[in-house]
Amino acid sequence: MEPETHRRKLILIVEDEPDNQEIMRAVVEDLLGYKALLAADGVSAVETAVTKQPDLILMDLMIPVLDGLEATRKLKSDKTTSHIPVVAITALGRAADQQQSFDSGADAYVSKPFDLDQLVAIVQAHVYSIPATHVAEVGGPQIGAES
Repeated sequence: MEPETHRRKLILIVEDEPDNQEIMRAVVEDLLGYKALLAADGVSAVETAVTKQPDLILMDLMIPVLDGLEATRKLKSDKTTSHIPVVAITALGRAADQQQSFDSGADAYVSKPFDLDQLVAIVQAHVYSIPATHVAEVGGPQIGAES
């Protein structure tokens, strides 16, 4: 087994919209140099997380079969996946939606359209377990849209 510091970080992207999936894949692989796994629904997200043990999960909340909130609950209640940080990503931007994300077990929340710099900062912070208070509020281009 490779030492943790030398292993390429693995990010599971859970998104059913192909354009948004590609944007997030490009951020993860092309910009940050991590390895991306893709899932388009909550059931495959849970299965992939259990078998592949990613370092981070980017979870769209409005996905088919099993929604992102329920998929996050399942991941956080399973001892084999409860340690994996989950970043909820959604067009649902109300305070109540954000609270539901945290109540389901999400470690962070990003509204769509998301800010590219913010997404990069949150991914890096959670991959390297940097406390959220050290993630700077940054501005940049808005990308991604919920369908």
